Amino acid sequence: SVLFLFFVLTLVLMSLYFYIPVYLESKVIPSIREKTGIKDLRCKVRRVDLTGADIASLQIGDGEKTALRVSSARIDYSPAGLYEKHIRKAVLSGIELHCGIKHGEFFIRGFDLKAFLARLRAAPASESSEPISVGRIQIRDAVIVFEWEGRRFRLPLNLEIFPDKTWGVFECILRVFPRGQTILFTLKPHLKEKKIHLDFGARAIHLDRFADFSRRVPGIILSGEADINGEILLKTEPFEIASLSASSEIRNHGSAYRDFKWREDV
Repeated sequence: SVLFLFFVLTLVLMSLYFYIPVYLESKVIPSIREKTGIKDLRCKVRRVDLTGADIASLQIGDGEKTALRVSSARIDYSPAGLYEKHIRKAVLSGIELHCGIKHGEFFIRGFDLKAFLARLRAAPASESSEPISVGRIQIRDAVIVFEWEGRRFRLPLNLEIFPDKTWGVFECILRVFPRGQTILFTLKPHLKEKKIHLDFGARAIHLDRFADFSRRVPGIILSGEADINGEILLKTEPFEIASLSASSEIRNHGSAYRDFKWREDV
């Protein structure tokens, strides 16, 4: 009897291993398309079992209108955690997001952002359903392709998110790598209080790598290295900067503004 139960259990697990990915691709993904209005959403599920799931690829859009591409995603959980609606960790790798600013408005390429947000606001809220909690979200090897004033910029970044169970307060650690430099941001959004606290810092930034930006301000020249630190308090409704403080130390000075030049002993 024990051997028979073992055989049945093995058969059930094997069936779930092959059936769940097909079910997700044929039923769940089309349902997400319908509810969100994202028609060009495609997802390839590689593995689903009692300890986690692997997604081989996820994409929104197609060809020149691709908005988002995720090379792989891994979701770690346990049977007990799933029962309690808790996911231990989610890791997304190889992300590419195409977005920018046009006519003073933020856009995502090939994606109707206004219609998507309007659909989310109009969706009825379920009072009985509890949100799924996630212990940690990691985004690795991501690139934002940003278009602005006819130019295209590639911004590599890594992101870690540590939400609480209600997603009301969480912490984000964002590392961006503009032109080979590293800037660290620590964000603490408080959704109920409608505010975001942001700390940022960078060490030994080579200012001359951003000379093309400084030329937009007539008379300014950036050169040398700089350490930058600061903090910002943002209010979200209405959006405004409640407070801002920053400091910097510039070394190997060649920076100047019109007739004023920074000196090493200043």
